[in-house]
Amino acid sequence: MKNNGSIDGYDGLCSVGSATEVVESRERRMEPVVRISTKVCSVVEPALSGRANRVLDDGRARISVAMRDWRFQQRVSKGDVVVDQGDVLVCRLRVVDQQTPHGLEARQEIVEVRDHRVPRRHPGLPTMPVFS
Repeated sequence: MKNNGSIDGYDGLCSVGSATEVVESRERRMEPVVRISTKVCSVVEPALSGRANRVLDDGRARISVAMRDWRFQQRVSKGDVVVDQGDVLVCRLRVVDQQTPHGLEARQEIVEVRDHRVPRRHPGLPTMPVFS
């Protein structure tokens, strides 16, 4: 608190009816923080189109990520690779933490898929003949 009665970074308090609001004199926003790390995630919801976000599970939480690995995306588009629910992706993930007027936001993007692993799936059960 300064001697003139204002709080550092704020002009002061304004009384509006019965409510009191704080008027900010200057915005203090943090610079975006960029982190790149290698993650192992399982596919929860594969995207139906090339631009849609994928929903992955990193073992702690479900995250929505954008695909920025165009080589991998081309292989998926050509049908060389099929990504399905439960598949595991070892990928380089770029996370940008940024302060917005609505709060803190984290944007996550896959910049490189290093490995695509398909888990073992149970073979289908043999069909039983239907007797009528």
